[in-house]
Amino acid sequence: MSASGRLLTATGVKTAVDVTRLQEMISHIDYSQVRQRRQVFARLYNEARISEEPGKGIGFTAMLMLLAHYKLIEDEEALQYVHLLLEESH
Repeated sequence: MSASGRLLTATGVKTAVDVTRLQEMISHIDYSQVRQRRQVFARLYNEARISEEPGKGIGFTAMLMLLAHYKLIEDEEALQYVHLLLEESH
């Protein structure tokens, strides 16, 4: 089909692109969530750059810990938990 038929093919490419479906998928993108994820990634990247050893980069375990912190740990909940632990110890 032609572009007006909403199915495009390129010479040498064996798969076609359904433009209508692609447009529908793009219309469902939550851009505020994309911005938020980009900010998290930027903070993670900057923290990894700060943590790297000169000439060696960042260690595997250190990067895993950073990823766990950014993907699994809710800062507010963790701080409340630490606060409760400190109160119990006194």
